[in-house]
Amino acid sequence: MRRVLAALSALFVLLTAVPALALTSVPSEPPATASPTGTPDATQSAPEPTPGPTEPDEPGPAEEEPAGDDDADDPGDLPDEPSGGEEQGEEQGGEQDEEDPGFSDTNEQVAGVREADVLKTDGRYIYAINSKSLVIVKADNGKMELVSKIPQPSMDEGQVYFEMYTAGDRLIAIRHGYNEAALLNELGRTGEYDPAETSACIAYPIGGYITDTSVDIFDISDRKAPVRLHTLTQSGDYNSSRMVGGYLYLITSYYGGDMSQLDASDPRTFVPLFARDDEQFTPGEGDIYLPPGTSWPCFTVISGIDAAGGGNFISNKSVYGEAGAVYVSQGAVYLTRTSSEETEQEMQLPGQGQDDAGPVYIAYSSMTETIITKLTLDSGRIEPGAQTRAPGFVLNQFSLDEYGGVLRLVTTCDKSNWYWFKDTEKVYSEADMARLPAGETKTTNALYTLGAALEPVGSITDLAPGERVYSCRFMGDTAYFVTFRQVDPLFSVDVSNPAAPKVIGELKIPGFSEYLHPYEKGRLFGLGRNADPETGMQQGLKLTMFDNSDPGDVKELHSELLDDEYSAAEQNHKAILVSADKALIAFPTFEKYLVYGYDDAGGFKKIAEVAFDGGGNVWAEIRGLFIGGTFYVVSPNRINAYTIGEAFAAAGNLRVDEGASSVNRWTYWMPGRIVSVADPVTVTGSEPGSSGEEPADTGEESDLGPPPDTSGESDLGPPPDISEDSDLGPPPDL
Repeated sequence: MRRVLAALSALFVLLTAVPALALTSVPSEPPATASPTGTPDATQSAPEPTPGPTEPDEPGPAEEEPAGDDDADDPGDLPDEPSGGEEQGEEQGGEQDEEDPGFSDTNEQVAGVREADVLKTDGRYIYAINSKSLVIVKADNGKMELVSKIPQPSMDEGQVYFEMYTAGDRLIAIRHGYNEAALLNELGRTGEYDPAETSACIAYPIGGYITDTSVDIFDISDRKAPVRLHTLTQSGDYNSSRMVGGYLYLITSYYGGDMSQLDASDPRTFVPLFARDDEQFTPGEGDIYLPPGTSWPCFTVISGIDAAGGGNFISNKSVYGEAGAVYVSQGAVYLTRTSSEETEQEMQLPGQGQDDAGPVYIAYSSMTETIITKLTLDSGRIEPGAQTRAPGFVLNQFSLDEYGGVLRLVTTCDKSNWYWFKDTEKVYSEADMARLPAGETKTTNALYTLGAALEPVGSITDLAPGERVYSCRFMGDTAYFVTFRQVDPLFSVDVSNPAAPKVIGELKIPGFSEYLHPYEKGRLFGLGRNADPETGMQQGLKLTMFDNSDPGDVKELHSELLDDEYSAAEQNHKAILVSADKALIAFPTFEKYLVYGYDDAGGFKKIAEVAFDGGGNVWAEIRGLFIGGTFYVVSPNRINAYTIGEAFAAAGNLRVDEGASSVNRWTYWMPGRIVSVADPVTVTGSEPGSSGEEPADTGEESDLGPPPDTSGESDLGPPPDISEDSDLGPPPDL
């Protein structure tokens, strides 16, 4: 552990003191290194400098052979058909888009800001990821046809598809995992991977293995034969991503390579790397930022990618410091990081006698705080904005919201005080120890409003002492958030005047909501848990519909208690589908997928339950979507279709990948096996009428070709100004 800490300290010293980051250019021929996904080549000479980020351009010609076979086992040729069009968001605040696309999309926080998931649709095709492949299925009123498969990358590539986007005739698949090539290079050798020889290497990169995140951009104008156009890779573990227009913003956390091999003369040993196909580059001039007060040895790496166009890096920024929750509006990304402010004060106990001086003790104090870093976004371009600190910590991305140029956030504030004697060598009597003040921890909650430069505008503090925030949702001029200890206070806050926010309502009911969703005008849906109002002991799941037509007097209209112990939608908003237009609320629970209807007269009504057998873990990545009047429940190995209505009659089913399991951001390749948080699933519920014979598996033997060669190199330009007067500037005091 001491060696690890020493290495971490060395990295910070390099970033703040070495000439390479002090306006000194990098040698034009640095030592050969492994690219994020490339294979090391000790004999390769230094190539010509390769381009970094570029302006958007038009898509180039296909560079890979199509996935899928053309033999007799192929599902068959499809007629030329237009793409389903770009997906549209769910209702926001009960108002539906003027042009209703007639199909659902991933449940997203901000209108116009799309989020990646394991399941997508464009209204004509379903795109789903499992542990074996990314499948494309034609869907027409419950009739389904397996069109093509894109196999998961091999173990040699060390990455797994786990999320994706669609944009017209582009499929953008995100994969990540450990980088075996880089791992071998760190050991100074090439050849077969031997886990027994990695202990010296993996002791230093935080998180164990050297990881990269890649984006594969496919042309799917012919859904039967997807063509991989480009692969873009950046260093680091996947944190999050968003898509605004046709531009993808990819966010990773890069903890460095082998910290025992840090070289002040070669920034490639301690800064993030990027690659587009066979072109590798490092951050350019002005693209690395060291905000004041940052000491954690990690880069948060953000890139803007023209994913729907030419497939280029438009820009990239690497901010020193780790990011937790990420909030993205159409024009900015806000990175958050929880820290603590600690103080010490020397004090003295009163003496026991006339000439006796009491023992000296130290009063320690610690308070959580959130560091917020803002960067602006514009058509793939990323620029530094501002940074500040706010007391407390945020729960998740829904704790932040940008509205009218003002950032609003809700935090839970923990402040702890404890005391101990200054002279730690001395033995103190029980009487002396009893005289020390008692330690305490105080928990409160707060709402802050910040201006465009993250300057303080207004605040409400000391809310709900002894409780913490469990969910939050901003809806225009009103903020709703739930705290909990024994009962659920749902707070309503008027934020129409950012300089003077005020609490206008507080509804107390048993239990608490962990996810809040605008349902329709005057209605707010909550998914959470019931709880004993006397003891606070948590019980089963609880569905709640609130009447928020008067935000100052919110009422509980209906609630439904479930025996199920847990739902993935409590922690992952992408797992739930909420549509007021279809009067549907659907989500996974323990080994089954539930579909509820709702109306004000009758409340919640369960209209379907699809059971799965997966050892208790499969609910994590079971998803539902609708296209027109058909609802589809998608598991890793099967898709079931139902006609939307009171009967919810079965309309068809399709087997996809027998024995496949779920994937998510925590799924990764290890040598010899795939490691996943979810177990294989099979459908054990109702068996709807089959859509015909099971299509042949057309993807297992197809070949997208080897991963692009990303071993090219280019120079690192002059570094940015990292002084207190740099672009981010010193943080204002909240």
